[in-house]
Amino acid sequence: MATGRTRSEIVGFVAGGIFLAAFIAVAGWVIATQVTPGRSAAEVSTTIDAALMAGTKIEATRAMITPQLEQQLGTIEGLAFMVSLTRADGVTIVLKFKPDIGEEPTLAAVRIRLALMRASLPAARLPVSPSVDTNPQRIAYVALSSDRFTRAELARFAERFVKPRVQEIVGVGEVRILGAMREELRIRVDQARLAARGLSLQALEAALRQHRIETRAEPGEPGMTELWAPATQDPERIGGIVIGVQQDVPIYLRDVARISRDARHDGTLARFNGRDAVIVEVLKRPEADAGEVSRGLVQRLAVVLPMAPPGLRYETGYFCARCVEPRRR
Repeated sequence: MATGRTRSEIVGFVAGGIFLAAFIAVAGWVIATQVTPGRSAAEVSTTIDAALMAGTKIEATRAMITPQLEQQLGTIEGLAFMVSLTRADGVTIVLKFKPDIGEEPTLAAVRIRLALMRASLPAARLPVSPSVDTNPQRIAYVALSSDRFTRAELARFAERFVKPRVQEIVGVGEVRILGAMREELRIRVDQARLAARGLSLQALEAALRQHRIETRAEPGEPGMTELWAPATQDPERIGGIVIGVQQDVPIYLRDVARISRDARHDGTLARFNGRDAVIVEVLKRPEADAGEVSRGLVQRLAVVLPMAPPGLRYETGYFCARCVEPRRR
């Protein structure tokens, strides 16, 4: 009985603490909106970094952590757009608010959501007090999504059509592609088969290098080693490469490995307003004017994006919303 009462008291104490934190945050929001009415001169954006414990798989983070962050933060009043970047070690959420939303009430609303989520997401280390972004070089995000095309195909369109044309705009400093999937050759080497033929992984890699095929090794399933190579090679042709000789009989790569063409992410899974996407991030040069670069980007995208094949959607989010009007198809 004593143990039961102690547990109940602890649960009540924790719940009371959460309620008190939310109450204090709400009170701060009310005071801020009353003391600084009408403050909305600056366009507000903030970045939330939720760090995770080491060893967390990116797929698990995407399934369990990212949706909860998006659900809570994505419903804050006045939000213009939200970008989520999921990595194995954590999640980054970028929130951009409409120009008529002031800084104090915006940050107070974010603090409330973080306080409430801190109890429900114990695995994620959430910041206590968010701050306004201070990256003056960030101009816009261009999000590509589709129910028809894979992320590898979206990334290819971004690399070949969007990125080079955006880089030509006067004042643009850097163009990054986030959340891309890239096609590569996946060579699953069976270690037992390799050893039975008297070969080592190093000898196999050396044989591939003789054919100008550079690989990188990663752990695979038990008893397997995965080698990844550029997708410029044909899987059947690579399978016919001789990697050794046993009793005057050639040993082919396909004798010890399975070869396929697979798509893999670049370490980041991106979402725009809760939708899986490949995102093009545009940054300006330090000396360039944000308004001029933003307007130049609008004009260039009006030419580039109609080149997209049917079934490819695009959305844009500008950090200088007063300079342009968001474009959506």
